Amino acid sequence: MNTLTIIEYLSYIAILLLAMYNAFKIGEKSGSVYMLDYLRTNGYDDPKGKQQPFLSDTGFNRFMTHIRKEKSMDIK
Repeated sequence: MNTLTIIEYLSYIAILLLAMYNAFKIGEKSGSVYMLDYLRTNGYDDPKGKQQPFLSDTGFNRFMTHIRKEKSMDIK
């Protein structure tokens, strides 16, 4: 009976840890997507008073190329 209780509690802990890891990964991804969307849609006023995007389409493409390049270096 004790062995069954120990196995049950260990399985509960394992499921809890798996759920926490999964939630962290989903939250991390959604936060990154939100940040990139925010940078593309919002902007700032330059010294001349003209509205400038934080990250224009060209800047976004360069940024994503840079991220993919760094990610490929980390994997190798």
